[in-house]
Amino acid sequence: MEDKQKIPLKNEIYRKLIHLVAIVIPLIYLFVSKPLMILLSGLFMIAMIELDVFKQKYKGVAKVYNKYLGDVLRYSERDFNKKKFTGGTYLSIGIFITVLFFQKNIAISAITIMIVSDSLSAIVGKSIGKIKIFNKTLEGTFVFLTTGLLLILFILPRISNTSEELYSAIIAMVLCTILDVIPFNLDDNILIPVSFAFFYSLFFSLLT
Repeated sequence: MEDKQKIPLKNEIYRKLIHLVAIVIPLIYLFVSKPLMILLSGLFMIAMIELDVFKQKYKGVAKVYNKYLGDVLRYSERDFNKKKFTGGTYLSIGIFITVLFFQKNIAISAITIMIVSDSLSAIVGKSIGKIKIFNKTLEGTFVFLTTGLLLILFILPRISNTSEELYSAIIAMVLCTILDVIPFNLDDNILIPVSFAFFYSLFFSLLT
């Protein structure tokens, strides 16, 4: 889901650089168990939700938040009384749902793609994107799909080394890209990891 009132390119880059810091989450998940990661991601989600609640209830918190992070907020996120959650909170929710419901390596892949591919596609789409597809650009969508496929092929962990699982991940990436283009009223930080992990799990179960 794209904000109709987009922020300037410089601010978009800052926003996505902050977004990329979240790559530590799938990296941590490589070394900890699923129950521990559920706990950690759950605490992260609760903290982000509480921060949003405090911004709405306490003007001092909202003032400090806007002072340091206001420039990277989309325009619709700056009115805390109207927009309950920011992108960071949706990111924490998407991570928690993905960790909770899907196998470890699938969840790691889904979260990494959401963080890396979505960030790069947003920067490219904002900077050089010309051909519009709903609220997205063809150039940004191409970067999203390409980087996701490269991550799947060369970097991300898999459950097994079977070709069936690789095909499942590739199909999931293509379907996830299609869903990301369609203007659903659902934040990308939830839609991307959950849809990718769902399709990955579904086709893996069907093909093996």
